[in-house]
Amino acid sequence: GTKAPAPAPQFQQVPPIYYQFPPQGYYPPQGFPNYPPQPMPYFPNPWMFQQAPPQQFQSQSKSKRDQEFEEGLNRLRKEYATAPMEDDRLSVSSLKSTDSTRTTDSVRDREDYLKQSERLFILQSFTVGALKNMRNYEGQTPAGDRKTDVLARAVQLVKTKTEIVDFILAACPYK
Repeated sequence: GTKAPAPAPQFQQVPPIYYQFPPQGYYPPQGFPNYPPQPMPYFPNPWMFQQAPPQQFQSQSKSKRDQEFEEGLNRLRKEYATAPMEDDRLSVSSLKSTDSTRTTDSVRDREDYLKQSERLFILQSFTVGALKNMRNYEGQTPAGDRKTDVLARAVQLVKTKTEIVDFILAACPYK
């Protein structure tokens, strides 16, 4: 037959004010969401306390990367004063993709994909010297004599935000 429910232990009669917070050591170890199977009736659900920290940690590490990116950019700006563009401004329509630099659909679908016009906008403020020191993850550097040539090549070498960050930081004189 069915077992009768166990009688409630005596100490549950203590006024609830003593039980506002779970005692230390009550939190289940991380990675065991079903432990203990039933939280004691007078405790708030410990998972309400557990939810905030992991998320906070995540946004913190992202902002740290943003911060490093900012610092890297500031160093680059100091190191290379921005050079004026030549008169023949580079237009997006003049950029030709070769087979080796053509953007695949899988890259284009990535959430941090940058359109050519966006890459051009980001990279055009750098000097030729800075641009030529940039390297993508395959080790390719933009070559050319005129800034427009170097820039046209640079725009082909990176497709996403992550790539462009690493590309720019490769030229950073303080690693």
